[in-house]
Amino acid sequence: MKYSSLIALSALLSALLLAQANLASAQQSPRKQESFRTYTVKKGDTCTSIAREFYGDARAYNHIHQHNDLSEDGYACRPGQKLRLPILPDEAEAKLTARAGNVRAKPPTSAWDPVDVGAEFFKAWRVNTLQRSRAELGFRDNSQLQMTENTLVVIYGPSRATAKRTVARRATVEKGRLKTRLADLSGSRVEVDTPDAKATFDAGRAQVTVDDGESRIANHTGKPVTVTSAKGKGKVSVTAGHGTRVRRGKPPEKPRPLPATPTWTKNFEPQALAIAGSSATVRAEWNPVQKAKAYYVEVSRGRRQIDVLFSKRVPAKIRNLEMRGLPPGEYFVSIVAIDADEFESIPSKLRRLRIHELGAEATQILEANDGQVMLGATLRAPKGLRCATKGAEPAEVFELTTEGTHEVACSGEGVELRTELEAVRPTITTRDGLTMRQGALGAVEVAFEPSLPEGVTAQVSGEGLQAKPLQVGPGQLRVNLTAANDAQVGTREVALYYRDVLLGSFDVEVQQADTVSMQPTEKLQAEYLLTALVGYDAVGADPYWPAAFPTTGATLELGLGTAPTHHFAAEARLGLALHSGDALNTVATARAQALAGWFQTALAPHAGLGVSWQGIIDGESRFSPRASVGVMPTMGELWRLRGEVGVDATPVDGALRFLPEARVGVSLRF
Repeated sequence: MKYSSLIALSALLSALLLAQANLASAQQSPRKQESFRTYTVKKGDTCTSIAREFYGDARAYNHIHQHNDLSEDGYACRPGQKLRLPILPDEAEAKLTARAGNVRAKPPTSAWDPVDVGAEFFKAWRVNTLQRSRAELGFRDNSQLQMTENTLVVIYGPSRATAKRTVARRATVEKGRLKTRLADLSGSRVEVDTPDAKATFDAGRAQVTVDDGESRIANHTGKPVTVTSAKGKGKVSVTAGHGTRVRRGKPPEKPRPLPATPTWTKNFEPQALAIAGSSATVRAEWNPVQKAKAYYVEVSRGRRQIDVLFSKRVPAKIRNLEMRGLPPGEYFVSIVAIDADEFESIPSKLRRLRIHELGAEATQILEANDGQVMLGATLRAPKGLRCATKGAEPAEVFELTTEGTHEVACSGEGVELRTELEAVRPTITTRDGLTMRQGALGAVEVAFEPSLPEGVTAQVSGEGLQAKPLQVGPGQLRVNLTAANDAQVGTREVALYYRDVLLGSFDVEVQQADTVSMQPTEKLQAEYLLTALVGYDAVGADPYWPAAFPTTGATLELGLGTAPTHHFAAEARLGLALHSGDALNTVATARAQALAGWFQTALAPHAGLGVSWQGIIDGESRFSPRASVGVMPTMGELWRLRGEVGVDATPVDGALRFLPEARVGVSLRF
């Protein structure tokens, strides 16, 4: 009764799929006429067994249902029926379903090419994993072959010229190690050839290893594996948990039990804590296995064990291991025992390993792997956990406000983790004894070692003195000082803070306005500007220009300038432009100007006076006085945006001819 229900359900699903396919085909262009062959159903045949015989997959019975009217028989294949079986177009024998590292493939008559997930492989294609690489091949029936590093496999399959498909998928392993995983319900099998042996695998998991002069076949789970020599002699049946060795030119050896699977002790640390940008060390210990010669431990990013981060073979006398350099994330650990004949045990169950990330801003981290952070750093607990230093209340966000080494404990969701972090106060270097007058401007260059965090603020003791920090380079801070006309006279302390944590301070001596200072306080460290501008000269603003003299239109200029004080700058620019007359000509330009403005403010407005020269190459030229206004706001530590409008004033026959212009661009500060 259950079997009849399954057939009816299968028939209903097939009918729905057929109706959907017919609807889709009605909306598309006509397809090429399919080819068919005729098959008479024999006693004992079913639709699934016929599909397995002709298409290599028991689940491919939909091809039979789509092209034969079986509705009167409950969509079952009855003895004596004549079936139309479509000859399928060429299909790939296998597909690359996962990879890590360098994997390459080649058809029989072509060169090697790198391949990625989704690549399809046909008959006689070769697939090769290189050093520290892995790949997973999937067949149409969901059977899988997993290749470890330095493995070479040749894919074989049925002939493309006939509809009949052999049940088995075929592959040849020329070197390396191959793991098979066959779908239990597909009814298929995989035949694997090596230089020394032939093996046929049914549902389950197994491993084939090819070394110099011998092959080892191990059956981990599932149905027995049939193994013969390369010439088909000496057949043995290898049951689950056993393996056989085949030396070149000899029959397979009697199957033997595989080594016992290692088990982990209680000293395995499945979780660890690491600050952002760092890694963790995890220690693992396992129980000894009798007659084990060595153990092999592997850490991968996923359960499929394709993306391997850490692998290590250790002698049998070692039963614990430190896995270093694991960044925050989730991993899976497995271990196998290896006996004197190099047979591997069934791998242990995957053990999940999780490295939790303690979050922090990148500018707050000094040495991630040493656990050094900036004093005042704000840290974020891993998701689902709460953290605290000793004596503090656990929280999702916490700060290190005292200098020194702190033990950080995180807990939650049944997890208890600890790590040590060192809060470091940066060393600050300034020039001592800065003196400035009331109503004057000044600046102090401050160097931070080892690092300068973002968001440093300044607080000044007393009244009338303002301090504004500006980061000017890695580890470099410029503190711009403004003393009011009535600023408090005397020694003033300028304290630098990160968040609420004092990083350091320096003193400033404020003197009365009529006191002669031995130090020129208004003068700043010079700022140099490397400038690139594009622009346009408004030729049509004065009819004289297009009619009387070669005049430029679109321009490109490069320049070099300096701003030695808050209020004064100078620059020179050279450029090329296109002549806007009847023909296009290249025009050379040169400009020099002095600028006055407020260069330490947000927009840095300024005005300029200078001279301009323009001339067609190998042609006429002219000089003109020039005036301009513009802005150059800072953008980050290294850049200024530039915007400028100006006018050239050229005397012609006792009158001035004006040429308006506009420029935009950027300046690099150094």
